[in-house]
Amino acid sequence: MFEQFSFNIVTIFLFVPLVICEGFILYIYSKNPYNFLNKLFIIFLSLFVIWIITEIVNAATTSGELAEWSVRIGILGLNFAGPAFLLFILAFVREERLIKNFWFLVSLFGISMIFLFLSWRSDFIISYEMKLFPWGWQNVPGKYTGFYSMWVAALFISSFFFVARFYLRTRIPDEKKQAFLLFVGILPVFIAGMVSQVIAPVIMHERSFLFDAIVFPFTVFPLAFFLGIAIIKYKLFVISPSLVIPSIIDTMAEALVVFNPSLYIEFVNHTTLEFLGYTSTDELVGRRLDTIIVGGNIWETLLRRGVTPLQTGREVRNLEIKFLTRDGKEVPVNFSASPLKTPAGEFVGAVALAYDMGETKKLIHSLEKKLTELSEAKHNLERTLGKRLL
Repeated sequence: MFEQFSFNIVTIFLFVPLVICEGFILYIYSKNPYNFLNKLFIIFLSLFVIWIITEIVNAATTSGELAEWSVRIGILGLNFAGPAFLLFILAFVREERLIKNFWFLVSLFGISMIFLFLSWRSDFIISYEMKLFPWGWQNVPGKYTGFYSMWVAALFISSFFFVARFYLRTRIPDEKKQAFLLFVGILPVFIAGMVSQVIAPVIMHERSFLFDAIVFPFTVFPLAFFLGIAIIKYKLFVISPSLVIPSIIDTMAEALVVFNPSLYIEFVNHTTLEFLGYTSTDELVGRRLDTIIVGGNIWETLLRRGVTPLQTGREVRNLEIKFLTRDGKEVPVNFSASPLKTPAGEFVGAVALAYDMGETKKLIHSLEKKLTELSEAKHNLERTLGKRLL
């Protein structure tokens, strides 16, 4: 196998951006692997890595057949890097409407799949006539490369349009700085990529060694530098709903319980555990809801006035029931819940909030006692005054 490879100094130049991309992927992943924005950017960089690896193979191999297979794999990375980058930009500028639009996604990736199919099964986009140069193997453009180039150009031009519009619209200083750093960091990749993958193949009818092997891969330096500033200084990819929501749930004063249509508990927050005297979520998750609800009439009330409305898509507000603690103590609570539904409207569970009514009832009892005392005092005063007038 190693007989098909030989040393080529170009591989050294290509290994540097490869290591930088991989390091950048690991760094972003370590900051917050659950952020949707992070995931999209990691996917974009990973596709870029696939392309760099195939360029290394093309520079190092002595086999034209292996180079051809390398090009076929490399087009996979280049073909989907544009859509991945556009989705990343749309997530950054909060264009959720487009990201969640089914037909937009079908069109975006459907066209890319068509180009991939044509690239693999014909010479319309890429001609697999391989030529050996001192810097490695290269293929010649296909006769319809221009259509593919216009598609790639449209994706990147759209991306920069959304970033520029976001920069002009946002009033938050840090977001303006983030947008500017994103624009500056991606700009060299865009320019070099357009020259290497669009202008040179379409106008010059050949690939440019200078941009392919040196300039394009090394544009990862400004990419890493400017986005590194955005991540470290302005926390571009750190704060996200996936981090904020758990913090809110764990610090909220109310007990939160999520249960499925079969009334089995799926999730509880820390307040619920403290409120009911449990130490671990494992003690409640997977148990039926009646584990924490007083039985008899209370349970029947919850089913009739709580669960039934939820199943029909209605919300439940201020229902007074009683929770059952681990040691069997009954605690009066104010219970409210909202149904969880699929996009098709199917009921899949409910999210319930409850807060302790014990202190409230004590306050009400205290006020009622004071009111009774005032009423008695008023009655005694009236009786005393009446006797004096007589």
